[in-house]
Amino acid sequence: HIDGGVISLDDIEHGILRPRFKDSRVHFAVNCASKSCPPLRSEPYHGSDLDLQLDEMTRDFINDTDHNRLEDHTLYVSSIFKWFAEDFNEDIIGFFFKYGNGDLKRRLKDGRGKIKVKYLDYDWSLNGK
Repeated sequence: HIDGGVISLDDIEHGILRPRFKDSRVHFAVNCASKSCPPLRSEPYHGSDLDLQLDEMTRDFINDTDHNRLEDHTLYVSSIFKWFAEDFNEDIIGFFFKYGNGDLKRRLKDGRGKIKVKYLDYDWSLNGK
């Protein structure tokens, strides 16, 4: 309850954080905790470290091959990137290049212009981890 009303995590993510801050990294910090969601952070976010923490959560998810992977010239990505494409400026490959590790970044660069994006099915079951 906040100010006499009930507010959900979904309300916070989609009704407050996304519209107010317009930062795509929020998708990797606040979510519904399903199996296909990025893992939730085990420690609190702090204002002074927030950019570093958001970058870390984003990099961890982008480079997690359980959620995203590049096979030949196909980048298989979480459906989060389809549902919220506008948050990523419709440039999913560019986003992966920005936050990808060295090997992923190299492979994206080598395949420039040939890579297609496909979206993985989303597992909505609760992540018990």
